[in-house]
Amino acid sequence: MKLNNDEVKENKPKKEKKKKTKKKVPRCSHPDCRTKLRLTDMPCKCKLIFCGIHKPFYKHNCSYEVKPITKINGIGGGNFQKLEVI
Repeated sequence: MKLNNDEVKENKPKKEKKKKTKKKVPRCSHPDCRTKLRLTDMPCKCKLIFCGIHKPFYKHNCSYEVKPITKINGIGGGNFQKLEVI
């Protein structure tokens, strides 16, 4: 019994091609901005990642509580006087 070349080819199992999945590109978390982020962009204290434009807390309505200015500068408001030597 002789087989044609066409019949032999049909009997071979066909290899299924794996579909390549695209990697998800990190983007700015600001709702109006969807720019791609660079490797150097770090997450904010609210644990969201923003581009350089929206990184400051006042640009993206940050949920992280920022310390009041009095705590940053101290109780005296940062005004200190030099003590005289006794």
